[in-house]
Formats: sequence, C-alpha cells, structure tokens
Amino acid sequence: VVRYGLYPSFTMEEMLEDISAAVDFALGGGLEEFGGDASKVSLMGHSAGAQLVAMAALRRAQLRSNAAGEGEFPGTVPGEIERLLLVSGPYDIPRHYEWERARGVHILSPMHIVTGSSVESQNSWSPTYSVTRERAAHLPPTLLLHARNDATV
Repeated sequence: VVRYGLYPSFTMEEMLEDISAAVDFALGGGLEEFGGDASKVSLMGHSAGAQLVAMAALRRAQLRSNAAGEGEFPGTVPGEIERLLLVSGPYDIPRHYEWERARGVHILSPMHIVTGSSVESQNSWSPTYSVTRERAAHLPPTLLLHARNDATV
C-alpha cells in the first residue's frame, strides 16, 4: 500500500511523483528485498487514488511510447505494470468539477485548487484527456469499476 502526500501540503505533481516513485521502486527490483515479484505488480486506486494511479500509468506508457518511437525496445523503461484496477475515480476533472458546482459543493472541494481553475489545467490532470493511441498501446489491461448509480464518476 502506497501512501502519498495529500492536499493542502502537497501539489498534484508531488502526489503523482510519490506514486510514480513507488511504482519505480517496485518495478525496479525493490520488491525483491521484501520477497515480492516485480513481474507481478498490479496497481489499484480508489477515488482520487484511482485518478492518480491512472495518471502514473499514463506517464509510464508515454515513456515506453517514446522509447519505442526512438527505435529503442520499450523495455528500456524498467518493468511493466501487470494490470490496473481503478475504482470510482474522477477521470474527467472538468466534468466532475461542473458536477460539484451544480450541487454547490465546489466551495468545499479542493479539486479546482489542486488541479487548477482553467479547463486546460484540469484536462492535463484528467486521464480521459491524457489517453492517446500511442500511450494506450503501452498500458496494461485495465479494469474500471464504479457503482451502477454513481453519476459522479
């Protein structure tokens, strides 16, 4: 279980760096000292954790895509995530923020502070807007879960 920095003490970039560092540790052989197997690493997140795990996987997929585009074997990016399990995450930040605003709860939520107030900034933190064909080719099998009547994600 990875613990990452939380708002207001940490920025979104710092939260994502925490998760990415843990993934790099696990896939780079750090699990072996604890009896783990780096070839069987799955990532799971719930709510904001799902959004951050998705973004970490997308950044890693971009690195693998860049390596492949430069004629390098994508394996030059250490390790592979075996699968993703993402539960009830806000993958479309602008849409989620509008949902909050329509209900008057946006003033209680740090979302617009953490992800930025512009749609462009919010899009940059939204997995929905970060998936490209090139990145998708380097993503692991992914299971997205949410409650049947959950209209917020």
